[in-house]
Amino acid sequence: RPRRWMHWRISRNSIALRLCLASCVLQLPHCFPFRLSNPGLHRRALASMSVSSLPSRDDAKKIFQAAVAAVNPELLAESAITVKEGGKSVCVAGREVSAANGVHLIAFGKASLRMARGAEKKLGEVLRGGVVICQSSDEAKQEGFKSEIVTGAAGNMPDEGSLSGTTKAVELATKAGEGETIIVLVSGGGSALLTLPVAGISLADKLAATKALVRAGASIQQLNTVRKHLSLVKGGQLAAAAYPATVVGLVLSDVVGDPLDVIASGPTVCDTSSYQDALAVIDSLSALSSLPPSVVDHLKRGAAGNAGVSETPKEGDERLQSASTNIVGSNRIAANAAIFEAQALGYAADVATLELNGDTSDAALMVAATVRQLLAAAEG
Repeated sequence: RPRRWMHWRISRNSIALRLCLASCVLQLPHCFPFRLSNPGLHRRALASMSVSSLPSRDDAKKIFQAAVAAVNPELLAESAITVKEGGKSVCVAGREVSAANGVHLIAFGKASLRMARGAEKKLGEVLRGGVVICQSSDEAKQEGFKSEIVTGAAGNMPDEGSLSGTTKAVELATKAGEGETIIVLVSGGGSALLTLPVAGISLADKLAATKALVRAGASIQQLNTVRKHLSLVKGGQLAAAAYPATVVGLVLSDVVGDPLDVIASGPTVCDTSSYQDALAVIDSLSALSSLPPSVVDHLKRGAAGNAGVSETPKEGDERLQSASTNIVGSNRIAANAAIFEAQALGYAADVATLELNGDTSDAALMVAATVRQLLAAAEG
């Protein structure tokens, strides 16, 4: 599967994180290739250095560990929440909301348990309850929660567990009234865990459509454009279901560029795509014939504006006026922490880009080749 990670640039007049890159090639399957900002300059700088003076593997590990620590899901959620006025209000990612009528929690994604643990720790008695949808592999970590824990998405694909958990989450959202607050914790893998197909489409058909699009080479943006229009919760519909309650989303991003409407299919933000866009994606991938008839029929009826097939909430939708969503963790935050640590260790370092993506195997070969070039230059 295509994967994403932070990228490094060899900084002016020094070699920055050379062994960090080498370590990544050997151990971390998420690294991607990068380009030197000035290859000739860096080769000349390297030529004046001995191999023994190059960064150590221990330093590379410290830099990497600093990046990981900066996006610790539990700490990110905990630090984003502050209970104020003796529990009358809560500040969530800088937004103060009422807690007088209760605060509820909905969490889904691969980091849902850890994010929920941090949120519950900070909310304390203010929390009335919640629903946490997590992957089955996380079962051993489920003790000590006030929220109900539901497992699903074995193999990172939606299943009956996902459907059960999402049904519970929607029930919580629809029961919340004006003056109540729902904190929604979102992380990577959320699309598979938060799943509730529209009427007329079975979970099996939605899963078949997802697999067909993946086989056809759909990007995460393309995949989510289609999935949002087969769902009752994606594309802003979870927040819409909670109206008139206040909704505050905290997002740990796993998508290049951090687009809120793409991460976990944007359940708490307005959707910028349409049924026509979904059909255009399918057409561009030549995937129409591989999709279940129920899926194709629903999308065509939606594109035609048929009664009974609602479009996802768009900008200005009244039901989203009391909803806000914030990125609390991303590769930008991780990369900045790595740079800070590298500089503290005496290296000149910078980030080349945060928006590269591609096939992991190809990227690893390119990174390895670049590292070999740097070593050759350093050795003269």
